[in-house]
Amino acid sequence: MIPQMTRYAQWLIIALAAGVGLVAVTCLTFVMLKRPRVMRDGEIDTQTGWRSVARYMPWVLILTYGGMLLYGLIYAVIRFISPPNW
Repeated sequence: MIPQMTRYAQWLIIALAAGVGLVAVTCLTFVMLKRPRVMRDGEIDTQTGWRSVARYMPWVLILTYGGMLLYGLIYAVIRFISPPNW
């Protein structure tokens, strides 16, 4: 039963994975754009990783991407539980 449902929702799974990938690329692009270009001698770069996304990325984009991801997941679960009766 699970393989049949997976085949039924394969485009939904692919679309969600592509969306998550694009959000990750956008976040990493913002982090790379806001990094200092030249490090001074002896200075350690402490602003790496996912925590720096909140510091460099505008909060409006964070909320928009988070809302889109949440909406997509909730919509997918609702459609998976009760598919349309066509």
